[in-house]
Amino acid sequence: MGIIKRTTNFGKRALGVQEIKENTKFVAQAGKDLLRPEKPSSNPLPLEKVPAEKIANAKKTFTRMFWTYMIILGLVVLYLIYLLVHGHFIPALVTLAFAVAVAAMAFRYHFWLTQIRKKKLGMDFQEWLSDVKSRRTKR
Repeated sequence: MGIIKRTTNFGKRALGVQEIKENTKFVAQAGKDLLRPEKPSSNPLPLEKVPAEKIANAKKTFTRMFWTYMIILGLVVLYLIYLLVHGHFIPALVTLAFAVAVAAMAFRYHFWLTQIRKKKLGMDFQEWLSDVKSRRTKR
């Protein structure tokens, strides 16, 4: 019985079971913290004090950057599909990671555009998501 317990403990240490548990808990908690607002955003930052010209320039720049990243994302996804079809799985993983990074940049600019359009700086993720959903149902 002693050898089985020692072998099991050795296997757990060798595979890093404890570290995997800790990392999983950390990632789960970080994900929950990202999706749950820390405080209600009832006091958005005032957008009225910003000059209209500056708002227009920011909106134009953010729109341009959003569409630039969306085009790049489309090309990267096409390349990802090409790699998967031809069986190049390791490069496809790297391309997928790049696609996620590009999607994050596109999200960033879309989030800022939404705040400017709604005239409410300081939106949280849930407010952004509900705005995107409501805009889709209006179409």
